[in-house]
Order: sequence, then structure tokens, then C-alpha cells
Amino acid sequence: MNDTETVDDTALFNATVTGEAPVAEAEPVIEPVAEPRPEPAIPPARLREEADARRAAERDRDELKHRLTRLEAQLQPQQQAARPPEFWDNPDEWGRSLVTPIHEQLFQQRQGVSRLLAEEKHGSDNVRAAYNALGQAMQADPAVQTDYLRIMRSNHPYGELVAWHRKRQALDEIGGDPAAYRNRVIDEAMRDPEVQQRFLAQLRGAAQPNIEAPRRSAVPHIPSLQGIGTAAGPASAAGDTSDAELFSATTRRRR
Repeated sequence: MNDTETVDDTALFNATVTGEAPVAEAEPVIEPVAEPRPEPAIPPARLREEADARRAAERDRDELKHRLTRLEAQLQPQQQAARPPEFWDNPDEWGRSLVTPIHEQLFQQRQGVSRLLAEEKHGSDNVRAAYNALGQAMQADPAVQTDYLRIMRSNHPYGELVAWHRKRQALDEIGGDPAAYRNRVIDEAMRDPEVQQRFLAQLRGAAQPNIEAPRRSAVPHIPSLQGIGTAAGPASAAGDTSDAELFSATTRRRR
């Protein structure tokens, strides 16, 4: 006999004893299951975007993983090489391993001070332009490596760098024909209105005559009276003056 029949018999017995009709159990209400609504279809363009984004993320992940692997491979030999030698194994190398970091630190400090001084004197833009020009020149011409070593060995590397850059700019501007460059500069200057005014002012100053102070005329020579009535030779004739000059000289002396 199952549980349902036991419960029913008990209810029937109670109803018989009490005289009440047995209460019928309510049947369970079965609610209909709502059918799931279909989700709206995703546009194909959106699907392609999602697929492209996923592939791009996977590609970036693989590239980053490859870079990390390559970086680890590069760092391992460096870490092994950076291991300081022991004194008993190689005393010279051990001493250099102690001195080299100090030299590098001093070199970096000198570089920093030199750059600050150069930027204060020439401007940060000019220093940056000289630095970039040196890098480009070293890539284009291996001979510039000599200039680089000379600049780095200088007591003021960045000041020497700016000087090198200005000299190189001047050589590039002048070119291989200084005479042609000079004529070009003159032609460009003559087209400048300010230069034209200065040039015309100099021409006007050169064209004005020099006004000299009047000089006092010399007193004419008075001939000697002894020569009157005698035959005067060529020498005495050359020294004779006119009557007007003689009169003027005589009256001037009396005054």
C-alpha cells in the first residue's frame, strides 16, 4: 500500500467518525511554460567587426609573446656577462669592473651638465637639431664617426656638437664654389630695400665735394729797383710782375 492510499483511507476514516465529508485535495495548477523569444539577428557587418577585432587581439598577443621571448633570450647572455669576475680568477678584470661604473657615472654627469650649458647658451631647439643632424649624418656617411668620437671626447660635448652643426650648415650653404656663393649673396642683398637705401646713402656721401677752407694767398715778390733801366735777362724777366700786382703789394705792405 502506497502513501497516497494511506492518506486517503485516513481521510475517509476521519470523515466517517466525525460525519464530515472528506476535503478533496486541490489539483496542482500547471502553468504553461513560456516559449523563449528568438533573439534579434546580429548584422553581418557587426559579426565581421567582432571577428576582425578578435583576430587582431590574438595577433597582438602572439606578437607580444614573441617579443618577450626574444627579449628574454637577449637578456640571458647579458646577465651572464654582467656577472662580476672574482679577484682570484682575474685581478685586472676585477679592478676594471669596479672602475668602469664610476667612469660611466662621471661621463653621464658630464653629458648632463654639458647639455644644460649648451641649451642655456644656444637654446634647446638648436641643441636638439644638432643632435638629430649628427645621428642622420652618421647613418648616411660612416666618415662622420670620426667627428662623433671627437665630440664625445671633448670637455663640452654638446657645445662642440652645436659648433659642428653650424659649421656643417655653413659648408652646405656655401657649397664647392665660394665665388658663386658670394655673388648670390650680393644679388640677394641688392634686392633688399633696406640694403638699397644704405647703398644709395653711401653713393650720395661719396658724390658730395670736399669743401676746403680758403687759404691765404702768398704776397707776390716785389722786384728790386736795381734792375730798372738795365738789360734784364731771361731770369729777371721771368720774375717780373704786372703793374697791378706791384701796386697791390705795395699798398698792402703800407697798411
